Amino acid sequence: MGKIKQYLNILPVPTGRAQDTNALKFDAELHCQMVRDLGQEGAFPAEWCAKIGIHRATLYRWANTYPEFEEALKVAWTLCQCWWEEKNRKSIDNKDAKTSLVIETLRKRFPHSWGLGAIDTEYDFERRPRDITLEEGTSTIAPTTEEISAMPDTEIQERIRLLQERLAHTKTPETRKEKL
Repeated sequence: MGKIKQYLNILPVPTGRAQDTNALKFDAELHCQMVRDLGQEGAFPAEWCAKIGIHRATLYRWANTYPEFEEALKVAWTLCQCWWEEKNRKSIDNKDAKTSLVIETLRKRFPHSWGLGAIDTEYDFERRPRDITLEEGTSTIAPTTEEISAMPDTEIQERIRLLQERLAHTKTPETRKEKL
């Protein structure tokens, strides 16, 4: 109980750093490049946050607020996975390498590619979503919220119908049996 009271008496002392005063503002060029560089070094989000000087919640908030930062995070994750996969590949012929540690890291950090239900496979590439064109130059892939809001109901219904049709064609026989 005494230790808890000691911590309650401690007050934060400003150091003049931006992180301490919560004055750190998003800088697209700087922060996007930082996460890409750190991802390329094999660093994970906790380290990205530590190097930038932000909490993980701020990282997510910036990704939700700034599309360029969200894209930089996606690229950083890809670069990070590539770094770890390269480590694994290069350790195959090295008898002293800790291959099991690298593989365990890959399984835990990239379960979509290295876990039991890996989805980032050649099979998934063949089944990837393809662009469906409704009219010349009009795509159904990832319209923005603003674009959807501006669409007439008939167009939205047509897009839904086409997506359902595409989904029916991409289901495996096993998936179709589950629905029956």
